[in-house]
Amino acid sequence: MFAGKFQRQADYLDQNVRCNIVWHKMLVEFPDGRIGAGSPSSSENYAKGEYLYDMEFDRAAILQYIAVGANSSKMYRRAVRHYEVADFETLDYFANVEQVGDGVGCFACDEPLGVYRAGVGVSSGE
Repeated sequence: MFAGKFQRQADYLDQNVRCNIVWHKMLVEFPDGRIGAGSPSSSENYAKGEYLYDMEFDRAAILQYIAVGANSSKMYRRAVRHYEVADFETLDYFANVEQVGDGVGCFACDEPLGVYRAGVGVSSGE
């Protein structure tokens, strides 16, 4: 039986003890109905960056690539749940930098497990 995305992320954490954060790949649906592949570094045509999905992202890599796991479901270990929070509003990026700790962040599997609708709501820029 095919496991859902949360189960696949949980299984990945169980099987990869160095991994503190796990995301999944995303497809992007554009306003004109096209479906493209999303990546940590672009919203369409990620041929140049596809290798990023195979990486283990330590703190330095998360700082370098910034939007790792954007729009994906994120799962993390209980041990990294709590971290010092800034007293001002921050992005998920800050949480990723803190929660990765001494471990790594990874993508759970090779296939996309979600679709992000670009140009709708916040991403529309309106």
